[in-house]
Amino acid sequence: MRGTSSVALVIGILAFGCAGGHANRPAESGREAIIYSRLDMQYWQVWVFDVRDRTHRRLTTSGFDKRRPASDGRRVFFRDGNDRLFVLDLQSGGEAPFRPDLWPALTPRPSPTGRRLALARIRTDVDDRSAIVILDSDDASPRLVTPSSGFIRHYSWAPSGRELVYSSASAGSRAELFRVSLGSDPKPEAIMEEHSRALEPAAAPSGTGLLFSSSAAGNFDIWRRTRFGFVRRLTDSTDAEMSPSWSPTGEQIAYVRVQDGQPHVWKMSRAGEHQQPFWGGDIVALDPEWTILEVQP
Repeated sequence: MRGTSSVALVIGILAFGCAGGHANRPAESGREAIIYSRLDMQYWQVWVFDVRDRTHRRLTTSGFDKRRPASDGRRVFFRDGNDRLFVLDLQSGGEAPFRPDLWPALTPRPSPTGRRLALARIRTDVDDRSAIVILDSDDASPRLVTPSSGFIRHYSWAPSGRELVYSSASAGSRAELFRVSLGSDPKPEAIMEEHSRALEPAAAPSGTGLLFSSSAAGNFDIWRRTRFGFVRRLTDSTDAEMSPSWSPTGEQIAYVRVQDGQPHVWKMSRAGEHQQPFWGGDIVALDPEWTILEVQP
């Protein structure tokens, strides 16, 4: 198992990264791509990797850190280190603030249809509290769907678009996973309590399972929970693994492996087999989102 300092490094990475889990769209609607954060020009910038052509392209150049990008196929949302939200238009390349009235907040996650957004608003009147709100359109009033009794950092849409899965932690407690229906009376329900620091849930595109990162075995690993409730650890190296993202077909998984303090994007099958770097080279990268881009940047 990794030492305490290495675990602290991973916790720091997860703390600055914000959301988790991704809403995938059908592959026939565009091109498969990995949107990710890459250390470049002394800042974390948003990059895209074309899965078919195996080419990288930088999407942002402004002089501040950008983390946890999320795309609706036409745009990319991200946040900076001061919890301000931004949006990038993939066709024009234009970058602009997004909903300053919601500050401070974590990166919006587009729904499977791309029509709605989920984001966590951070309370400023009390420490370590946040709650998920839904925007039915970019300029809609936020609709509260979770209590603000804990700090919610990572959240994911179910493929139906009618449910969210998220991780929440209260002061002095372990992070736990919850689900909440987005009906008229949303009531969060605990999914499981046996995993310490269960973070970064990612619902499968088919709705048949859930990925998450957890330190239940003493080290951060990628775990998978089936729809029948069976839980299996997919990674068991001496490195830390985190930030899982399903491929649009649900057959593969992108994730981050931290080796010697350096994060890199890896991939594996849904069963945890064939673990290998996603691309060659020594690219320091975080926050992979395996998605479909309807507009080519």
